[in-house]
Amino acid sequence: MSVQGFELTHDRTHAQGNPGFLKYQDTSTGQLVAEHRTKLGSCDTMAQNAHNAFIHLGHQNGTVTLWSPSVSTAQVKLLAHSAPVSAIAVDPSTMGHRMATAGIDGSVKIWDNRMWKCLNEYGLKKPPKSLDWSQKGMLAVGWGNHVSVRSTVRSGRLPSHQLTSSLHPRAGLQRLVRPATPPLHPHPPP
Repeated sequence: MSVQGFELTHDRTHAQGNPGFLKYQDTSTGQLVAEHRTKLGSCDTMAQNAHNAFIHLGHQNGTVTLWSPSVSTAQVKLLAHSAPVSAIAVDPSTMGHRMATAGIDGSVKIWDNRMWKCLNEYGLKKPPKSLDWSQKGMLAVGWGNHVSVRSTVRSGRLPSHQLTSSLHPRAGLQRLVRPATPPLHPHPPP
């Protein structure tokens, strides 16, 4: 199995690969906790809702599924895009009640995870490859060698740009990485 992505939380690692299996492994013992067959083919993107521990998988048919290790079937199946899902992110500023998805058709959608309703949709000229939310509810969208950070994603119009940056053309953008949480004490103890 070639791993397309993984998330490390508390004592479990979550991974999904080309065969369409989601595996939960206990990192302290190395034991396989659960293995679920998605029946939707390969996944190219995965995210975890830190508030309820559900794993969100993005599939080639445009579907987003939510999984729990204790249940062998998807708890939610949402047809999010008409093209393969290229990125998923869950907003920590809303206690995980908002999710952003991107499709290779260039669309980005903001979802309400309580009603499974699309709150906002907008398009880009190139397909987004990466999404991530800040702790203040701003959405970072990465495509090609560009990163755009947007605010006001709750409105019905195109969100305003807060920051757009280009990386070196050869570097490309693989994944947006959230900076480490700052220490509780800003100054080291004496």
